[in-house]
Amino acid sequence: MSVLVSSENYLDNDLAYLMGMVLMRGTFHQEKDIRRLIIQFPYKSLEVNKLPESKLKIDKETAIRLALDKARNRIYELLGTEIKVNQSRNEVRLVSTFVENTMAWRNLINLFNQKQSYLEFLVPEVIFTAPIDIQKDFL
Repeated sequence: MSVLVSSENYLDNDLAYLMGMVLMRGTFHQEKDIRRLIIQFPYKSLEVNKLPESKLKIDKETAIRLALDKARNRIYELLGTEIKVNQSRNEVRLVSTFVENTMAWRNLINLFNQKQSYLEFLVPEVIFTAPIDIQKDFL
């Protein structure tokens, strides 16, 4: 596992993973003193593949839930906030709620240049100079 530390940036594999998730489907929301990071997973983009000749039955919903739990746990270790999994008819969301203006919240906002939505985000410059294993976790 690599770690990139400079006077301006700290980046490890877990942070790169979170940044990739935020870049692709994340949004930042703030209402008064409550801040939320929401990462959306539309059902149309969630697939479960099995081997072509496999006779195993795969419960898509369970497989997706297990994958999201793994992502949720990895993100929780970084943010230290409650992360809920909210399901709707069209998508699943990971919702992280910050009741304080924490360093994690401030750093995420800064990494994405004060933008609020994946529709506006650009790949942070630090990713381009990061070691390959960090770039892979970002993807």
